[in-house]
Amino acid sequence: MGLEGAGAKHHAQTAAMLLAGVSALLSFFGVGLYWGDSYTLDLGSLGAPASRYSFFLVNWTLFGLASAGFLTVGIARTAKHTGIIGKISEKWRSSPDGLWLVGGAIMGFAIPAAIRTFVLQGAPLTDDESAYRFMAQCLIGGRVSAPSPPMKLFFDNVFMVNDGSLYAHYFIGWPALLSPGVIFGATGYMNSLYSAVTVPAVFLSMRRFVGSSWAKASVVVFFFSPMLMVAASTEMAHTTCFGAIAWATWFCLRSRDESAPWWSHFGFALSLCIAFFIRPTTALGLGAPLLAAWGYAAWNATPTSRRSTAIASFVLPSIVMAALFLAANTVQNGSAFQTAYDAAQNYEEANGFRFAGLVPGEVLPNFDFSNPRKALENTALGLLRLNCALFGWPLGLALVFLALRVRGAGIFWAMAAGFLVTHFFVLTPGIDTFGPVYYTELGWPALALSIAGFKKLGARSEGGAERAAVLLAVLIAITSLCYIPVRFGALHKISENINLPFDALKKSGVSNAVVFYIRPWTVQRLISPTRHFVFWRPNNDPDLENDVLWVNHLSVKHDKRLMGHFPDRKGYLMLWDRGGTPRFRSLDSLGPGEAPKPVIGGTGIISF
Repeated sequence: MGLEGAGAKHHAQTAAMLLAGVSALLSFFGVGLYWGDSYTLDLGSLGAPASRYSFFLVNWTLFGLASAGFLTVGIARTAKHTGIIGKISEKWRSSPDGLWLVGGAIMGFAIPAAIRTFVLQGAPLTDDESAYRFMAQCLIGGRVSAPSPPMKLFFDNVFMVNDGSLYAHYFIGWPALLSPGVIFGATGYMNSLYSAVTVPAVFLSMRRFVGSSWAKASVVVFFFSPMLMVAASTEMAHTTCFGAIAWATWFCLRSRDESAPWWSHFGFALSLCIAFFIRPTTALGLGAPLLAAWGYAAWNATPTSRRSTAIASFVLPSIVMAALFLAANTVQNGSAFQTAYDAAQNYEEANGFRFAGLVPGEVLPNFDFSNPRKALENTALGLLRLNCALFGWPLGLALVFLALRVRGAGIFWAMAAGFLVTHFFVLTPGIDTFGPVYYTELGWPALALSIAGFKKLGARSEGGAERAAVLLAVLIAITSLCYIPVRFGALHKISENINLPFDALKKSGVSNAVVFYIRPWTVQRLISPTRHFVFWRPNNDPDLENDVLWVNHLSVKHDKRLMGHFPDRKGYLMLWDRGGTPRFRSLDSLGPGEAPKPVIGGTGIISF
C-alpha cells in the first residue's frame, strides 16, 4: 500500500472513531427519550439512587465511556496529524500561573453565581439554609441567639433551638462567614465568593503536587465539577469547609519547606481552626493527616529557633480560635463543652418532638455506632454516589487508583482515609440533590488524586501526556453536554416548586403580614417523580422585622391569639387549591373549624 493509501486509511479510521463517539452520545439521548422520559430524575433519596436516577447513571456510564474512548482516540489522532496538540500544549505550559489564579478565581465565582441565578432561581435546596441564614443575621447583630418570640410554638422549626433563646443547632463558623452577605442582601452569593477564594488554594497545592501544567487542569476540573459548583450556589456550609481544608493543605505543604516563613504555620493553624468551626467532624477527618505531617516536620526542624517559631505560630491562632469556640458554646448553651447539637436534642425531647426534625430515639448529630454492617453499606453508598456526582464523568473516580504510587500522593490518600473513618458511622451519605452532601469535602483529595492519575496515565508512553489531556478535555466536554443538563434540569424543576409559595405571595400583593403555613412547604406531586428536601417554612429574621413573617398554623383560634402580638400586621393562612397553586386567605374571614388541622408532630399538644 502506498503512502497515499495509508494516509486515506488513517483518515478513514480517524473519521470512524469520531463518528462512533458522536453516535454513542446520540444513542444516550435516544435511549433517554424513548425509555426514560428524557431522563426525568427521581431525586429525593438519602440512600441508594432511585430507579430513574439509576437508569440514567447506567446509560451514562455505558454510552459515555464508549463516547469518551472513541472521541479521545479520534481527536488525538487528528490533533497529532495536524500538529495542533503541540501548539496547544506549548500555550498551556507557557501561560502565566498568575493568569490562572486570577482567571480561575473569576470563574470560581461566576459559575456558581450563574447557577444560583438561572438554575436554582434563588431557591434553597434544603431547610438547613434558612437556619444558617438566621444565625448569620444574629451574628451581624453581635449575638449568637435571639430571644424566643411570644407564643413560641408558632416559631418552632426544624434545626432550631427555641427554649427561651432561638438559634440554630449548627456550629457558627459558616454563619460567621455568611454574615457579610446580610449587610448587602446577598447571602445567596457568599458561597460563590468563597469558591473563588478556594481556587488559589487548589492551584497552589496542586502545583506542588503535580506541577504547573496539571495544576491548571485541576482548576478547570474544579469549576466544571457539578457537585462542587452547585454546593457553592447554595447557602450550605460545605463550600467554605472545602476551601478551608484546601488552604490548610497548601499552608501545610509550604510549612514543610526548609525556608518556611512563620506565616505558613500560622495560616495552617488558622485554616484548620476555621474548618473545625464550620464542620468539626470533617475537619478532624481531613485535617488529622495534615496535622501529623506538619507536626513531624516542625518537631524535626533545625535549628531550634525554627522549631520554636513554627510551634508558636501554630499555637497562637489555635488558642484564640479554641477560646472563641468554647465561648460561643458557653453563651449559647450554658456550657463550654455542650454544643448546639446537644441543646437541640434536649430541647426537642423537652418540647415533645413538636415541629421537630427528630423522632424519639434519634440523636444528633446523625451518627449510629450500633450497626457496623449498616455503616459499611452507607459508606459504600456514599462512595458510589460521590463517584457519579463529583465530576459527572462516566469514568467516575477510576483514575485515582493510578495515583497509588505517585510521589506526594500519600497525604491525600491519608486525608481520604481519615475522612472515611470519621464518617463511617454517619446515618446516611446525605441528600442526593447534587451529590452525597456529607461527602462534599472528600471531593478535595478525590480531585487531587484524579489529576495525579491523569498525569500518571500520561507518563506511561511517549506522547501520553497529550493523550491524557485530550481524554480529560473530552470527559469535561461530553459531561457538559449530557450529564450536567440532566442534573441541572432536575434542579431547575425543584427550584420552581420550592419557590411556588414565594412567587404566589409576590403576585398576591400580600405585605406587612403574618402568614400561617401547614407542613409540608410545597405540594411535591407537582414535580413527581422528582422530589426535594425543603419541607419547612423559612425562618424569620431574629427581630421579626421582615415584611412577611412565616409561622406555624395551630388553629384559627390560636392563630388569632398570636395576631394580638402583631397588631399592625394582617394574618393570612396559606392553602393550596386543587391545581397546586398557593392561596392566601385572610385569617379574619375564617371561623373555628374552617381551616385544615395542623401538622404538629410529636405529642401534638398545643401549649406554650
